[in-house]
Amino acid sequence: MLEEEEQRQEQRQQTEKDASVLTELLEEEINEGKIDVETDGPTIIIKIREKGSFKSGAADLDPGFLPTLATIGNALGEISGDIVVEGHTDNIPINSVKYPSNFALSAGRALSVTSIFLDDPNIDLERLSLRGYGEVQPEETNATRAGRARNRRVEIKINQSDEESNAPVEEKEQSAADLGGQ
Repeated sequence: MLEEEEQRQEQRQQTEKDASVLTELLEEEINEGKIDVETDGPTIIIKIREKGSFKSGAADLDPGFLPTLATIGNALGEISGDIVVEGHTDNIPINSVKYPSNFALSAGRALSVTSIFLDDPNIDLERLSLRGYGEVQPEETNATRAGRARNRRVEIKINQSDEESNAPVEEKEQSAADLGGQ
């Protein structure tokens, strides 16, 4: 039991160390409010804010944001753990031909980010998956403009736990290899 606790402690320390490296690499984007880097136990969370990455109501990445994703991709190649790219929206309904729902928009944004990583030879495709959550996992209240802005995001989660993820099937997780990757 003591040995397991020591292993968990070492794992948390490695996660914190890896998060610190990411924070240093992404310092400019963090200072501009485009990205946040956090940890939650054995998971590193890179939060990509809508600001500078996507136009409102669209899932196409802003070309100016691609170098940031390249930096993240290079770092992910050096960091262990399964990678889940999650799309989130606010609760303002969208109803366009391309995105008939917030769920479709969030999945489209997650796919746009994941697609960049599919082309990165340093990232093993077996590590990648994506999820679209729409408006069901807000960070802040949707009652204010600032809250809605924080809810529009893509999160890249790197799970460094040695334990298998037991994500429910209904979360619609899809392997990147199933999306036509290498």
